[in-house]
Amino acid sequence: MTTPAAPEGKQGAPGAPGGGGSFVRRDQLIQIEEEVQKLWEKEKPYEVDVGRLRRTEMGADGTSDPTKFSSNKSKLVAKTGNLKTQWEIMAALGIPEEEIPRFADANYWLDYFPPRQGCKRDLIRLGTAVDWRRSFITTDRNPYYAAFVRWQFMKLLAAGKISFGTRPTVISRRELQACADHDRLTGEGVGPQEYTLIKLRVKTEEAEEAASTPYTNLIDQWKTYANTPKGSRNLFLVAATLRPETMYGQTNCYVLPEGEYGVFLAFDKPRVNVEQQQQQQQEQQTLQEKLAAAAAAAASGDTLEHIMTREEALAECSTAFICSHRSALNMAYQARNPKP
Repeated sequence: MTTPAAPEGKQGAPGAPGGGGSFVRRDQLIQIEEEVQKLWEKEKPYEVDVGRLRRTEMGADGTSDPTKFSSNKSKLVAKTGNLKTQWEIMAALGIPEEEIPRFADANYWLDYFPPRQGCKRDLIRLGTAVDWRRSFITTDRNPYYAAFVRWQFMKLLAAGKISFGTRPTVISRRELQACADHDRLTGEGVGPQEYTLIKLRVKTEEAEEAASTPYTNLIDQWKTYANTPKGSRNLFLVAATLRPETMYGQTNCYVLPEGEYGVFLAFDKPRVNVEQQQQQQQEQQTLQEKLAAAAAAAASGDTLEHIMTREEALAECSTAFICSHRSALNMAYQARNPKP
């Protein structure tokens, strides 16, 4: 193999690495890079047309999932607390501050970076192995990709692998969407935790005779909402436990003195039944029937029937819970309590 002759190097500041400020070695590496990249452009080693794979080869690794990735290093850096904000990163890229807010629109990223920053050119110069024939946009800007995703879900629905309904998941109340592990700065590995609620009925008439305490004051406030057009409401203290089998024979319920509690309207049973929804959809035979059932459920709002106004909640709820605000909000997302 013949080593290319070193070009005449540029001179830098005295004492710089590379022999008295010479950039000969660096320039030689850049020249080799350019020659190899021209060879890659000509030979196209990354453009491979793979034949049909045997069934046994599918799913052998994680390459079939384009969104499956992990970076332990980035998570470690995030834990240090020195992670820059997205605003600071974009400002460091030279993007004017008055333009940064425009990136709140996902489509603006497509308009800004490809033509102005030459992302494809930079990736090629880095030597990334990419078959650029297969590049595409994964947002609704690309109707073909949207149709592809829709086709996938139709196939899964027809095979009975998915159904329309609800499921327990960790959500972000600020973003109003599911919050997976890679979306969190803290709390990784935390999933939905199933608790059993122990309902302890409050004898309000006896509480009225007790000495004045924050608890009895809460009962006094409850009187305003004690009655409904359908009759009187039942009031319960609700305690959560991971071991309901130990509750037999319990005689005491302790309230955290410094805790903040409130009275929250509740339903006698959840306003959504996931198992019943799934059973009904499994009974549908054809794809058209399954699509019609899913569309009907979405249109009727069966999974959202606990969302109502204050006046509607006062008229509908025949039960109330004494619990913390956090617990009430948690139960509201499970259709146990009304959600405004």
